Amino acid sequence: MAQHTNRHEHNRYLPHMTHSRIANIIVVCAVALIPLLYAGLLSSAYQDPVERIGAMTAAVVNLDQPHTTTADGTDTTLALGDELEERLTHPTSTDDVGFTWVTMSQDDAGKALTTEDIRAYLVIPENFSATAATLADTNSPAPDPTQLTIITDDAVNYLAGTMARTVAASLQGSLSQQSAQQYIDTVLVSLGTIHNKTEDAAEGSEQLHAGADELHTGVVTLAEAAASAHTGASQLATGATDLSTGTTTLAHGAHDLAHGAASASTGAQQLADGAHNLANGTADLSTGASALATGTNALNTTIPSLTHGAQALATGATTAATGAQEAANGATHLHQGITNYTAGVDQLSESITTLTIRSDTLNTGASHLVKGSSTLTQGATTVADGATQAATSAAELAASQRTLDARSQELSAALTDLADQCNDLPQAGAEHLCAQLHNATTQHQQIAAGITQGANATQVLAEGVTKVADGAHNLQDGATALSTGANEIASAIGLGKQPAATTVRGALHHLDTGASTLTASSATIRNGASDLADAVEALAEGTQGLADGASQLSGQAPQLASGVTQLHKGATAVAGGAATVDHGAQTLAQGTGTLTNGVTHLAQGAGVLADGVTSAQAGASQLAQGILRLNSGMGSLDTGANTLAQGAERLTSGAGDLSDALDQGAHDIPAFTEEQAQDTADAAANLADVTAERENAVHNAAGGFGPMFFALALWIGGIAIYLVMPALDRRHSTAEKWWWSAARPMLVGGVLGLLQAALAVLVGNWLVDIHAMHVGRFVGIAMIASVTFVAVNQALVALLSYRGRFVSLLLLVLQITSMGGTFPVETAPRFFGWVHEALPMTWVHYAFRASIAGQGIDDVWGRAVTHLVVWWAVAVVVTFVMAWVRSGRRPLPHDHANTADMIDEVHAPYGTGELEPEDVNPMDELIDDAVGAQGDERERESSSAR
Repeated sequence: MAQHTNRHEHNRYLPHMTHSRIANIIVVCAVALIPLLYAGLLSSAYQDPVERIGAMTAAVVNLDQPHTTTADGTDTTLALGDELEERLTHPTSTDDVGFTWVTMSQDDAGKALTTEDIRAYLVIPENFSATAATLADTNSPAPDPTQLTIITDDAVNYLAGTMARTVAASLQGSLSQQSAQQYIDTVLVSLGTIHNKTEDAAEGSEQLHAGADELHTGVVTLAEAAASAHTGASQLATGATDLSTGTTTLAHGAHDLAHGAASASTGAQQLADGAHNLANGTADLSTGASALATGTNALNTTIPSLTHGAQALATGATTAATGAQEAANGATHLHQGITNYTAGVDQLSESITTLTIRSDTLNTGASHLVKGSSTLTQGATTVADGATQAATSAAELAASQRTLDARSQELSAALTDLADQCNDLPQAGAEHLCAQLHNATTQHQQIAAGITQGANATQVLAEGVTKVADGAHNLQDGATALSTGANEIASAIGLGKQPAATTVRGALHHLDTGASTLTASSATIRNGASDLADAVEALAEGTQGLADGASQLSGQAPQLASGVTQLHKGATAVAGGAATVDHGAQTLAQGTGTLTNGVTHLAQGAGVLADGVTSAQAGASQLAQGILRLNSGMGSLDTGANTLAQGAERLTSGAGDLSDALDQGAHDIPAFTEEQAQDTADAAANLADVTAERENAVHNAAGGFGPMFFALALWIGGIAIYLVMPALDRRHSTAEKWWWSAARPMLVGGVLGLLQAALAVLVGNWLVDIHAMHVGRFVGIAMIASVTFVAVNQALVALLSYRGRFVSLLLLVLQITSMGGTFPVETAPRFFGWVHEALPMTWVHYAFRASIAGQGIDDVWGRAVTHLVVWWAVAVVVTFVMAWVRSGRRPLPHDHANTADMIDEVHAPYGTGELEPEDVNPMDELIDDAVGAQGDERERESSSAR
């Protein structure tokens, strides 16, 4: 017991942390490591940012235009902008160009600067090469240094502009060294070139003097020879002219002979062609005349048969017309008889009907009926026999008409062939015969049309007669049935007994049936008779036309026979004459062929002669022209010799001019005065002046570093709020909702955060002389950031109790090193660049920087508010979740920010009702074991023991 008391007495002098030894050790180690974490992270982030300047990307905007100069007598193109761009974007291992350079246009570079894709961009002006080219021109004053500008943006990063100045100074020294070296190289090369050219000119002048002496000697000799050659050339030209004139006359005659022979050859060939054509024509004429004689002979033989056939046709057509007329008359009578017959049948039907109704007069009617039916049966039989005979005659007539039509078609074809052959006969003596044949053909075509019409009408007549015969047979059958029924009725009536009524009714029934059959057949008979009459009339008209045409054909046949005989005689005579003409034409063709061969040989010889003379003429002309040119050349040679002599004199004068020109060239070599040399050397050493230019420049360094300091201050303010007040304030009242323990500290902390932000921004902007461009936005972003930072610190403490403050400090250090508030984040280790955009202080410091400088990265305020709202929402959710989790038990022990249940109502920060009794449940026990609550039990046991 004493040992336990001594240990307790020893522990009360130690700080009260936890009741777990391991937890105490962890807390002590964490607190001991805080300075190391701050110092280590900050030292790592700012270890040597200048040495890491190569990790920053910058752009080259090359506006320079290449310039062409002729300082050394040749065209030289200067493209210093391209060379500088190539040197910056593709440096060698020994070149120190500062940033990592890329090529961009000016618009793209301006946009990339605001999006942090680059930290600066260099603008090379368009006159960079042109300014350097004026160094070698003594007539131009020493040029002013070309301004190359490195542009940064304080609204994005302040120290990037400071680092750009270092790069600009280094780049300016490098450019000055490069330009001086290029200028000295150009001057030395130019002097060497001038020296070499002067030596070449001296050697050329010596060679020119020696050549002038040799030229003078040759010119004298040439002049003497040219005079002699000129005289001989004149005589030769005269003879050549005479020769050319004679050959020209000979050529004209040879050409005339050739043209005449060619014309004769052409005429002979035409004569031969005509003779051959004549021979071919007479052969065809002889063949045609023979064929004509043969055809007329056959025609003469056929004419008697044609005449006989035409007469027979006329006789048959007349007979057919007579028969057709008789048939028409018979058909008319038949139609009338049938009409009367059908009328009697209709009357008979009515009588039978009346007989049926009026049985009283049955006996009288039956007697008359028997007589009438007998008469009707005989008449029907006669009609049927006549109709059958008429049908047979009509069929035979139709067959005769068809045969006549076929024979007529054959005759028409024969006449057409004769007419066509007649057209091929010679015109003399055949006109009359051909005309008669054409007339006969035309008339027969008319006759054939009539025959065809008659055949069609006969066919219709045959069909009508057939229908009449069929109706007559039906009539005969009906009459027979009627007669049978009448006899039965008469027999039945003759019995005179009572059953006769029944017998009479049966007979009347049979009689009525027969009468109905007769009535039905009578309509068919009437229609057939009408069709028969119409067909017979058409047949009569066709046969009459056939008879007329046949008569005309028979009348023309004798004249046709006489003409064919005369045609045969003429054709025979023509055939004999054609044979004689054909023999003479063949002889003529052979003679013209021999003539053509002779004339052709003559034309060929004349052509050869003409070609030879033409060639001789051309040679003589060329000879004359050559001699004339020779004469002219000799004259030119004489003149040239004189001119050459004069040129030799001018050559001597030219040598003196060359000496003068060399002297003048020596004077043209640049000769700088001492002052000009110094100015040119200064200009060459300072060809380009690279300056650093800040866009959206801040008023002073406080404006450059202020965004980071203000963001840092607001985060520390959030930590301080929950050092003096609990993160979860649970009142000792069972009636209060659990979420009030989170909402009450959150509202109070939020109000304190707004007050901190307003005071810090407004007073700091005024006292430090920051001169923010957008004060309203500056204050607004500060208030949103402060509320967010307060909520994050409350969530950390509510989740981890006092350990959350330690995590908050670690998060603060991480944000300071990764936000890029001082040096660009590219100069820090790569890890800081990975978390750069995810942390809230990065966007808060960007928004502060844009508010102070007037402009920042693209949509900086919107993006900053978005990130802050996300962090605030996550923090609020964590805080309320932890308030709900701890609503049924004690908060974490030994945390004065969460110990509302461990104090009385007097010392409670917001006052309480009655004290909440200690609640113990399995969840409380589990959490107490995890955080060292067992130490409290041991302490209570120790107190009880004391």
